[in-house]
Amino acid sequence: MEFPKYNKVEIRRKKWRGKWYYAIKDIVKALMDTPNTKGYLKDLRNRKPKLKKDWDKLTKQILLPTNRYNQHVRSAHAENLKKIVEFIPFKKKEEFFVWLDRVDHE
Repeated sequence: MEFPKYNKVEIRRKKWRGKWYYAIKDIVKALMDTPNTKGYLKDLRNRKPKLKKDWDKLTKQILLPTNRYNQHVRSAHAENLKKIVEFIPFKKKEEFFVWLDRVDHE
């Protein structure tokens, strides 16, 4: 299966209940170029109480492929992903949102 790329990072996704769900770790890696996406997301949620409070409403565990097997990965559909990205200090948000809208309708 081929996945869309943003900033040369493959963004895993899966269609579930009529919507594409994107791996949040992959998005953070593409936006922030950090090797420790799990730690980055944990710190972000701790710094942003609203994000921490809404995290389980904004995200779902979706079964996605990894290097060796399928694994449940924290994911979000485009609308909720935009809400999450708003909390990330990334200067090119509009460019990312344009890319997301394009791949979300493929």
